[in-house]
Amino acid sequence: MPGVPGIHGVESMADESTTEAVSEDEFDLCSLEELKDKGALRFEFKDPTHGRHEIGVFWDGAAAYAIENYCPHEFGLLSYGPVEPGVVVCPLHSAVFDLKTGECLDKYTYDTLAYETEVREDRVWVKVPGEERFIRE
Repeated sequence: MPGVPGIHGVESMADESTTEAVSEDEFDLCSLEELKDKGALRFEFKDPTHGRHEIGVFWDGAAAYAIENYCPHEFGLLSYGPVEPGVVVCPLHSAVFDLKTGECLDKYTYDTLAYETEVREDRVWVKVPGEERFIRE
């Protein structure tokens, strides 16, 4: 998996009226309506060093977040777990992850990566430095 687990935060990446990527590291992943409807969505990316991986995008009822979609313990898909205010729970062994920071709050396993996330004009944008979207054909 790319990078080192840690705090990437959820902060503004551009003027809220901007609907285009400010940098090549930003990705328009889905509509806010779709995310609210589903609660969690998953998207594949390709890191030039580590290869393909998934990022989960979550709606906790108040905000959109993006973290690595795999639990570091046994690679459970976090997007299949229950989402509660500010956290997602791994569906395999109930590890609890902070959606803003990726920190494993109950210390059951290692922290995961969090990605800057922003809602612009009802679209969910995620910043994934140095990577590209992987879309299956």
